[in-house]
Amino acid sequence: MRKLAAHFCKYPRSPDSCTSAPRLPLATNDAGMKTRTLGLSMRAAALAAVAGTLCLGLATSATAQPRKLTEVPDAARVEKVIRAELDKVVAKFATTPNRIVADEIETLFDVYVAYGLPEKDTGLLADLAAWRRLGLQAGDGKNPSGQKIAPFLVANPELSKGLVFMVRPEDDIPGVYALMAKMVEKHEKELADTRTGATEAGALAAAISVVYDKPPAHPVLASQGDKAAPAAVDPLEVFEFFLASESRLVVKSKQPRVWVNIVDVHCDMDDLRWAQQMYTGNQMVGKVYSSIVYDTGAFKFGREKKVFKDGYTLKNIKKVGGVCTEQAYFASEVAKAIGVPSVYVTGEGSDVGHAWVGYMKNAGSRMTWDFSEGRFGDYKTTQGRVTDPQTGRATTDAFTGLSELIASASKEKVWEAQGRTDAAARLIQKANREGRVGKPWPPAWPTGEGWGDMPKAGPREAAIGPALVQLRAALAACAGYEPAWRLLMLWSEKGMLDSAAKKQWADAVINMAGRDRPDFAFAVLSPMIRSAEPAAEQCRLWDWAAGEFQKRPDLVSASRVAQGECWEKAGESARAWTSYKDVITKYPNDGRGILIALARAEALLLKEKKDSSVVGLYEDAFRRINKPSQMSSGFETASNYYMVGTRYAQVLEGAGRVADAVRIRKQIGMDDPAKGGKGG
Repeated sequence: MRKLAAHFCKYPRSPDSCTSAPRLPLATNDAGMKTRTLGLSMRAAALAAVAGTLCLGLATSATAQPRKLTEVPDAARVEKVIRAELDKVVAKFATTPNRIVADEIETLFDVYVAYGLPEKDTGLLADLAAWRRLGLQAGDGKNPSGQKIAPFLVANPELSKGLVFMVRPEDDIPGVYALMAKMVEKHEKELADTRTGATEAGALAAAISVVYDKPPAHPVLASQGDKAAPAAVDPLEVFEFFLASESRLVVKSKQPRVWVNIVDVHCDMDDLRWAQQMYTGNQMVGKVYSSIVYDTGAFKFGREKKVFKDGYTLKNIKKVGGVCTEQAYFASEVAKAIGVPSVYVTGEGSDVGHAWVGYMKNAGSRMTWDFSEGRFGDYKTTQGRVTDPQTGRATTDAFTGLSELIASASKEKVWEAQGRTDAAARLIQKANREGRVGKPWPPAWPTGEGWGDMPKAGPREAAIGPALVQLRAALAACAGYEPAWRLLMLWSEKGMLDSAAKKQWADAVINMAGRDRPDFAFAVLSPMIRSAEPAAEQCRLWDWAAGEFQKRPDLVSASRVAQGECWEKAGESARAWTSYKDVITKYPNDGRGILIALARAEALLLKEKKDSSVVGLYEDAFRRINKPSQMSSGFETASNYYMVGTRYAQVLEGAGRVADAVRIRKQIGMDDPAKGGKGG
């Protein structure tokens, strides 16, 4: 980490300034507000203090003391008057949910972001952010269901916050509100904030609304044809199933994000009821994976799966077995049926794809994700891939694992994280002159009754510095709030972070997650490295990454490939060749990196008019790859051995060595060149 920090800390004030715990100015470029500070302390003691979870803590700079709320009379006045105005405008929105009133809410939000936002959150920011979101989502005239249930949402702010904060850009917003309206229409009493247990019911309803606006696609089942196609599930039935099962569920969370990985069921309701009846109360869901008998005939000899003959149901999988696809599907669906968040995980090894299950389990005083069941051999150090049930986006199990931090956080802390993330995004939106015309920054200080003079501190600047301050505060409140991390990655990718900011965030990320969550750390750091200038510095940082993640060969391979591409862009073909060859010679059996490295290395040779060297490139690579054993040809064709061998044969044929090409095709068992492969 020190090499990376030394690069990002471009102008150190002292020999130790790049290796000490980061002290981050709370409001860099904040006009009149430069005395606040926020530190990120990611030391092991801080992690232990929160039972091993990710933690971003507040600290105080030795040279710049934070301005305390009690020292700023203006702050209390600003909060009081904005709260009073917000209550009036929200009441108006309940009866007149339109754009005009929504704009009034947004103006109040902007005023607070510009002139308020004390270090210690009082709940006002979360309220402003939530009602602003409701206005944007339901007040644009394109969401009739949103306008219809606006009075109910205003009357039940906990339900409303659970819904509006869950909506993502990928969601079909009218569809989200149409689903919530159906549930409210039939279960209004159950969803009211005043009902005992309503927090869980509201979180459940919010999760269903954002998952089923576009029915969740299973990452594998649909690709197996009609025999394994996911069932068409009625979201209202799913809601009623879990509502009726409340007392029997393992996890009873108040957080919609946790429910997202429970409600995304793919089996039909009969299967779901059967699974709940059979496994209610099971605290070791992962063991269900290995309870499914392995269909050896399908894996080794390419026979049709037994489960296809009698119907692709959980009951039949339990009866006749399957390969890893069925084991992971069965375990993940059973988990959902009994109220345990779960995901179907896949990974790409060098010989064949594999599937296993991830699930949330009780670890004493908190919930944690377990991705170890069914994850054997090399797959223990292979990146796990999951499909986000809400967005449909492919992601890593490391990002899924962040929800365990939300599960253990109070709803107030999660709301604060959401509100501050919205504030950060708003500052950048205004800095980039985005949004509707007629809303300049900073907003004018209101002149109505009770507002008084503009605060002496002046407005907060719309710039990356103040935005990062709010993002850090968001993650200090709840380090598991994924949209905040995604925002950081987006800004990094766009080159918006300067070297000092990169140093501070890189320190925090690597100390927080470098060892326990390497996939997460790599994902967050990668855009920071890609945006580094000049190219030579970026390439050196990829070299650092390869060393930092050496216990994960697949991440080392990815670092070397990225380094090679960086050298290519810099016009350093020889150095790019060295990076690609490093992957080919050292990591031929660690994931799929060799396939990319070979393609890039071959392109370099062709560019340099060294066509005759391509055969040698593939000959060397092919002899380094382990041949898969004991699997059918359908599975073998997905291996590095088969795919590299196929290209090797093509290259031999192109060089006029037809007999050698025939020999290689025979060696890899290429009886039918058009044959496809499947994971197992």
